[in-house]
Amino acid sequence: MANFKGHALPAVFFIIFGLWWCLKYSLKYHSRRLNKNGPGNHWFSRIEITEGAVKIIFSVIGMLAEQFVPDGPHLYLYSGDPHTWMKLMNWQHTTMYLFFCISGIMDVLTYTSFQVPIGLDRLMLSVALFVEGWFSYGL
Repeated sequence: MANFKGHALPAVFFIIFGLWWCLKYSLKYHSRRLNKNGPGNHWFSRIEITEGAVKIIFSVIGMLAEQFVPDGPHLYLYSGDPHTWMKLMNWQHTTMYLFFCISGIMDVLTYTSFQVPIGLDRLMLSVALFVEGWFSYGL
């Protein structure tokens, strides 16, 4: 989807998550300010788990949309007859969605009962943003 539709889907993804993160971190800051001596709020860990699940769902939808549009590669990376690569722009977008899916999986694993190293969710988000920037600007 190396056209407007192919770039509008990730743009909507980033706008929704950007607005959500602005709201979430503002609420988190104000709740910590109001409850200085109170116990930690477990409500935000549930929000993080939900956010990770939504990120996984959006990423899987994006990967499927990039692969199975009518003119998409349909999971073929290399064609046999003319020996050429198939729809590399779609594969680049699929790779970006894959790294955001991994980031969502780390969000869910971090805030559930699994023992995941501290900061691994942020590391995977930074890797996903790096991959997105790398492919967007063709560095």
